[in-house]
Amino acid sequence: MKKVLLVLTVLMFLIACGGVRKTQEAMNRGNYVQAMHRAMDELADNKSRNSRQPYILLLEESFEKHTEQMLSRIAFLEKEDNEANFETIFKSYSDLNNLQENIRPLLPLYIKDENRNAEFAFRDYTDEILTSKGRLSDYLYTKAKSLISDANTKYDFREAYNDLDYLNRINPDYQVSRNLMDEAYMNGIDYVKVNVMNAT
Repeated sequence: MKKVLLVLTVLMFLIACGGVRKTQEAMNRGNYVQAMHRAMDELADNKSRNSRQPYILLLEESFEKHTEQMLSRIAFLEKEDNEANFETIFKSYSDLNNLQENIRPLLPLYIKDENRNAEFAFRDYTDEILTSKGRLSDYLYTKAKSLISDANTKYDFREAYNDLDYLNRINPDYQVSRNLMDEAYMNGIDYVKVNVMNAT
C-alpha cells in the first residue's frame, strides 16, 4: 500500500512539473499566447495552491513580453502607413484587450515567495480599437466599391462581397448599402444551365 501511494505521489509530481515545463518552453520559444493560456487554465482551477505558484510567474512574464511585442509590431505597422495593415492593427488591439479581460477574473494573484501580488500593466485600448475599426471599415468599404466598379471577373465581385460581409460583422452600424452587397452577390454567382431530357 505504501509503495502504491509513493508511486502515485511521484507520478502526480512529474505530471505537475511537466505542465510547468511545457509552459516555460512555450514562453522561451516566444509562444507567449500559448504560455499564457496554459497558465490561465491551470490557475482557473485553484490559484491559491502552492503548486500553481510557477504559473503565476510565467503568466506575469509572458503577459509583459507579449504586450511589448504586440505594441512594437503595431507601432511598426502604423509607421508603415499601409492600408492593408488596418485589419492586423485592429485585430492586434482587440486581442490585447481580450487577453486582459481573460486575466482580470483571476486577479489578485499572490506570489508567496516574493510576498507580493503579480503585476499586470493593463491599458484601456478602447480608443485604439475604435479608431482602427473606423479606419478598417473605411478601407473595406472603399475597396469593395472599387472592386465592384472595376470588376473584370466574378472573383472581383466575390471579393467585394466578402469584404462587405466582413465589414458588416465588425461594424454593423457602418453605412453599408445593402444594394451594394446585393450587387456584389448577384454578379459573383455562377449560373449553370441544365437541360433535362426525358428519354422514356
